[in-house]
Amino acid sequence: MKFFKFTEKENYTELIFDNTKAANSFGQGPAEELLELLKQLPLKPVLWQSAGRAPKRNIFCAGGDLKAYKKLTTKKQGVAINRKILEALDALYMFKHQKIAYLDGDVYGGGLEVLSCFDKVVALPDVKIAFWQSKQNLSTGWGGFTRWSQKVDAALLKKLIKSTEIFSPQKAIEYGFVDKVVESVDEISFDGSHAPKQKLDYVKEVELFESLWWSKEHLSILNTLKI
Repeated sequence: MKFFKFTEKENYTELIFDNTKAANSFGQGPAEELLELLKQLPLKPVLWQSAGRAPKRNIFCAGGDLKAYKKLTTKKQGVAINRKILEALDALYMFKHQKIAYLDGDVYGGGLEVLSCFDKVVALPDVKIAFWQSKQNLSTGWGGFTRWSQKVDAALLKKLIKSTEIFSPQKAIEYGFVDKVVESVDEISFDGSHAPKQKLDYVKEVELFESLWWSKEHLSILNTLKI
């Protein structure tokens, strides 16, 4: 596999996401690979973390693959990619065992939508967290708003998405995005707690996102990004 490596441990499966060449961005390739991987994973707790250090700072996930998006020539192409990502993240959300995200690096934009798929999020104390979708004149489009709103106040979600505020894991605990701050992965315990997930309706979220995708404002921002 190109983007994921999984190792079966005694009481959990370690899942390492590695797209450090692209700041651990999440795109069509990782989405397709994740869909296949979820069919292979043993039914036991999963620990997701990023691989090594990306350039400058460790990045858990930087959101969408902007380099790939800049190469697209039609709105239809982008819509198809983002729907595939939504499909993969929904499958991860519905996985029938405990899923823990070890936030060992910064997480931005769509990375928070990836994070919304987990039952539990633990973070290192110095990581940075922010919704950056509105910096590109976008809303969430991978199901993140719908999933997070199951446990985070919807008004707070809207405020954070609009403001692009960068917040600490300590603040994220207060907001409801992080469950615990740790100093190392060794502090993580697996209690197997997992509430069965109900299938969610993403229609309104996707409709809003797709109405903004490829708009004049979005393209103007995307095309001027120096990547």
